[in-house]
Amino acid sequence: MEYALKGVPVTEYQPPEGVVNIGGEWYYSEYAKGAGVSSVGTQDPMAANAGPATPGEAIQVLPPSDEKKRILDLFKN
Repeated sequence: MEYALKGVPVTEYQPPEGVVNIGGEWYYSEYAKGAGVSSVGTQDPMAANAGPATPGEAIQVLPPSDEKKRILDLFKN
């Protein structure tokens, strides 16, 4: 590839109006710096055991492992 572009200067293109580069990532200007919708009300399932996301939100409590075993035993033939 170095031979195909040898001697050709690198061209920097201007971004279209309304597009900004923040930290190497391109965003529409109305969504830059945390603006816009970041969540639609779903909770990350990996963070379920980390505690409530907001004050007053219920903490999910998992049943003891022996109770899980008894429940699974109900489905054995």
